[in-house]
Amino acid sequence: KNNGTLGRLHHILKNPPPISKSSASLPGKVCRVPQESAILAVRQNCTECICSFCHPSLRANLTRSNEALKMTAEQEKHSEQHNLPWGVPKYENAMDTCTLYHKQYISGYSNIYHIPLFAGYFLSDK
Repeated sequence: KNNGTLGRLHHILKNPPPISKSSASLPGKVCRVPQESAILAVRQNCTECICSFCHPSLRANLTRSNEALKMTAEQEKHSEQHNLPWGVPKYENAMDTCTLYHKQYISGYSNIYHIPLFAGYFLSDK
């Protein structure tokens, strides 16, 4: 069973590479919505964004999105316990990653490749 620990699936590889201390990994940094009003104003005006989501006519969506990402440390901890019970995935030290806490899920993002790396969420049986 894969529980996400380093080397857990080594036994299924034909020629597994050795596990060394140098392959230690860390969770990505947490990205948060800036609290400074000047930075938020730049975001709201969409002056530095190239995505179609940030069109000036869609500012209400951007405001709603920023508000959804504003979470206290306690809310982030609760979301992590609920959505990622085995913890946030860890990455090679050289990877530039970012963890985004949402109320219903948690996502990881690569700042190098500009793509999501993972999404963690809870499914109930209801």
